Order: sequence, then structure tokens, then C-alpha cells
Amino acid sequence: MTAYPLAPGEAAPARLSQLTVPAGTYLVFPHEGHVSTLNKTVSAACAGRRPAKGFPSFLEYYGSGFDPATGLGDIEVWLPLAD
Repeated sequence: MTAYPLAPGEAAPARLSQLTVPAGTYLVFPHEGHVSTLNKTVSAACAGRRPAKGFPSFLEYYGSGFDPATGLGDIEVWLPLAD
């Protein structure tokens, strides 16, 4: 799942679904480099870890510094820890 932050009360764009991220403990892995190599960061982040139940295995977070035209910038992989 790819995540994009919304302000409280802000509606998601029509083509997107809204998901409230539950409170919990997350490992956050910054991705450095082009978005096309994000799979390497995801693989490293998820290696040997058990995904939390009832939630996507990981989130891709694209911050305000991400530039979709270049594929570079503020990208993180959020991995929820299982109980």
C-alpha cells in the first residue's frame, strides 16, 4: 500500500482509498535513490520479519520532498511490528 498524508477532515482524492493507520510501533526505513529501486529497500526491510495481522505488510510513504517527475526525493518504507 502506498500512503499519502491527509489533514484531519481532508477527503482522499476520488481515485484513492482512505486508510487510517492504526497506532502502533513501526520500523521506518528511508529509501535513497530512484523510486524504481524501492523494491530493494522493501526486501531489506521485510527480510526475516513477520507482518502484523490485519494490516498491510508495509506502507510506502511519499513525503513532500518526493518529485514524481524525477522519481527522487522523500520516500520511506513503514513496517508495522507484530505483537
